[in-house]
Amino acid sequence: TGIQPVAHLQCRRLAKAMRLLCSGTSIAQAAVACGYTDQSHLHRMCVKYLAATPGQLKPRRSLSYKK
Repeated sequence: TGIQPVAHLQCRRLAKAMRLLCSGTSIAQAAVACGYTDQSHLHRMCVKYLAATPGQLKPRRSLSYKK
């Protein structure tokens, strides 16, 4: 396929992390669920391969509120 096995595994782990983060899972929980040693390990891999932090992948919360 033209991609090394380690890189393929990393891409699959990051794809799963992105799905979890987009669904609202916390960064720490997503890191553990995807097999990273901790939150900072997930952060480094996101920046390296996706050029974005895990926080940037999470959906934004609205700052407005209802009275």
